[in-house]
Order: sequence, then structure tokens, then C-alpha cells
Amino acid sequence: MASSPTFLTSGVSGEGVSSVVMNSFTLPANRLGMIYVITAGGGPPSNVPTISGWTVPPNGSAPVGDARRATVFHRVSGTDVTEGPTIDCAGQAQSFIQYFALHWDANAVITGTNGANGIVQCLGSGNVHSPSVNATPTLNALAAFAHANNPTISAINIGFQSDVGDVGGGFTELARRDFGGGQNKGTIVQYKTTNDTVHELTGCTNSQDMFIGMAVEIAHVAVGIGVVPQPPALRRWTGSAWVTARARRFESNWIAARLRRHA
Repeated sequence: MASSPTFLTSGVSGEGVSSVVMNSFTLPANRLGMIYVITAGGGPPSNVPTISGWTVPPNGSAPVGDARRATVFHRVSGTDVTEGPTIDCAGQAQSFIQYFALHWDANAVITGTNGANGIVQCLGSGNVHSPSVNATPTLNALAAFAHANNPTISAINIGFQSDVGDVGGGFTELARRDFGGGQNKGTIVQYKTTNDTVHELTGCTNSQDMFIGMAVEIAHVAVGIGVVPQPPALRRWTGSAWVTARARRFESNWIAARLRRHA
């Protein structure tokens, strides 16, 4: 079964602030949580924001131009966590701070520090202000995916006098905020339950090539790996030591065959 995300909350700060307290949300136990943050107006250079308890993965924060930045965070907890964390830009005033929180279902990998193994690759990119109109702002392509079952997600922000538009081909919209002003006009978070290295928006008008975003590949739990159920016949074999040894040989061969089928 493909892995898919669930939207939790989104918001935007006022203008000229260096931090914002997010709306309260609950991250379920043993689910890979993610927060996208778009900042603009700070710098140069723009500071990498921080969120207590959340981790920025390798290549998970990318600046575009002098003052715009896209950052993604991840977290996993062994129990349900309800919080309204603070996004902190280390004293650097921003035009706006936008954020989107979500979590993946049980099919996403949650191992590693704060679920680090669930994030396969990140790539942030964009383009600064130019005279041309770009109806399909497109991020730099991700590398080839590590597994055919891995899904992908991105947040793409459009700046200034532009319409946010629609998701790219084959993608599903998870969340959208149209802010209507400043350098952070609006953002779409979109995902695809299968591989896709190209993340773009369609139908944008007057975007003037000013956009920024962050694309991520999520690790899907490999089929056949994990707790392997006992073969049904094993439950009927009890009694002598000879029967028990035979059962163990059968169990070993059965598990090995099952893993070979899913390798």
C-alpha cells in the first residue's frame, strides 16, 4: 500500500517578526511528522529557522536570492504529542513566516534519530525576480528514487503579484494558503504516492519567475521486511524434541523463502 500524508495545520506570521508560534496540532505516535517553513525578507543571508524538538535533514534548508528560504523539518515520537511550537529565525526580522505541518501514515519509515531514515533526499530551489512570466514554476529535479514505492512531496511558494495556480501533473494538493501580499504571495503543498523527480505548479499568472520550494523523497516501508508471521503449520507441531527440531527447520526454510520473494 502506498504511503500518504495527513494535513495538520498551517499559518502565517505578521510582518516584521523574527519568530511565530504555530497553531496547536497533535502528532500521532510513531508517525513521521514534517513541517514546511517558508521565510522571506530576512538577510542577506537569511537565517535557517529552528523549531525545538524538530530536525532539519541534510539539504533540508535552501536560500534563494538574498532573502528567501525554504526549510523542512521532521520528527517522530513514541507517544502522541500535542504542541504549538515556535519557529525562530534567530532575531532576524522577516516579511512573513509561513508554515505547514503534516504527518505520514504507518507505511513511512520512522527509524533513525527523529525519523531521519524516513527522509531519503531533499532539494530546495527556485528563482528570483525577473521580467518574464512563468506559468509553470519548476523546482530543480530530484535524483533518481531509491525505491519504486517511495512517495514524494513538495511545498512551492510564489512571490509578489502572482496567482498561486494549481498542482503539477499527477500530484494531489494537501494544503494551500493564499496570503495576498508581500514577498510570500502564497504556497501549495502537494504530494504523489509514487516516484516523481519533477515538482512544479501549473496555471500561475504574473509570477515573474519568483518562486521557491523544497521537494522531498519519503522512504516507504519495504514489503516483506519486519515481523514475519509464523507459518500456520507450526502451531500444530508440539510434543517431542524430534518434532520441535523439525518445526524449527521448517520455520527457517519458510522465512528464508518468504524474504527471497520480497527481495
